[in-house]
Amino acid sequence: MAGNADISITLLVPGLLGTLGTWRGFQMQREAQNALQPLEQWLAHARPVDRDMRGYEHTLLSLFDIPYGHEQDLPAAPLTLYADTGEPPPGNWLRADPVYLQADRDRVLMTSSGNELLDEAAAGSLVTELNEFLQPLGFKLSAPVPQRWYLRLPHAPGLRTSPVNAVIGHDVHDHMPVGDDARQWRALLNEVQMLLHGSEANRALQAHGMTVVNSLWFWGAGAMPPAGTVDWSHVWGEEPLLKGLALHHGIPMQSLPVDGGAWLSLERVPGRHLLVYDKLLHAAQKGDCDDWVRQVGEFAQYWCRPLQQALKSRRISQATLLPAHGTDYEITRRALRRWWRRRVGLAAFLDKHDNLYEPPS
Repeated sequence: MAGNADISITLLVPGLLGTLGTWRGFQMQREAQNALQPLEQWLAHARPVDRDMRGYEHTLLSLFDIPYGHEQDLPAAPLTLYADTGEPPPGNWLRADPVYLQADRDRVLMTSSGNELLDEAAAGSLVTELNEFLQPLGFKLSAPVPQRWYLRLPHAPGLRTSPVNAVIGHDVHDHMPVGDDARQWRALLNEVQMLLHGSEANRALQAHGMTVVNSLWFWGAGAMPPAGTVDWSHVWGEEPLLKGLALHHGIPMQSLPVDGGAWLSLERVPGRHLLVYDKLLHAAQKGDCDDWVRQVGEFAQYWCRPLQQALKSRRISQATLLPAHGTDYEITRRALRRWWRRRVGLAAFLDKHDNLYEPPS
């Protein structure tokens, strides 16, 4: 499909630079690193551009020019609720995701969120039990999908929170809400945990060999923000926050094709395309180095390689890789012709970047 040099892409890939645990394992897997050559070539030839935001959710909101200050929580809850219901929600909302916490010596780790085996019936039973306690306090909990729960709030809370993606695999104490109302919400969280400990619905889950919900995670508080000024022609992905932003801005959205070659084979409108590839985030969160290295290799072979070939053949004009760690990597056809630039090993980048999220302060 030659002659489409007016098409540029931005590829947002959270988890691309892994975590400290995956990096340590990566150092032991030299034989698996040959598959990474297309990615390392991209990083070597690209022009690095600093970005003020770190972490997937903050980076994505900045790409849609959503205004919120450093003293505000990122308004993820109303946006993902829009994605889950198809209607822009009025009022103030807070994500209250079902999670599992596990004590580990002097830490409490979040080991899972949004139990994939949790069905509508089980989620409904848990929500009903919790609402008996929450509704007299002025809150109402709902679960439009079993894996994402929401609290309707009477007013905007004075909170700054950590996205659930920032906490999986980490000590929750390092990511607790801060702000004027933080003490109230921490106390509420403790009471919710006690209720879940004695929950009949949880006992039913346990009887069927399923992971129970022993806590909620509060994050993403706010009302629907004003739409930003953006010029994306199309967005590609399945992630709920991306879908909510696309709906809010009236931008066409499709599922991400299986690989870069499939994407290039589609009839695409000219302009700027935003692609979100989130498989590596889940692999990094699990801390499974073997799975993460395999998935990074697949991304390098099936996305980085065909997109660079498309740049060389002028099918696209520019491609920008965003690992959501504070630096973007822009490449053009001209940049790829700089043969004298040596390939940079991925380890050089992993060594600089451990945690992609900053705890709220």
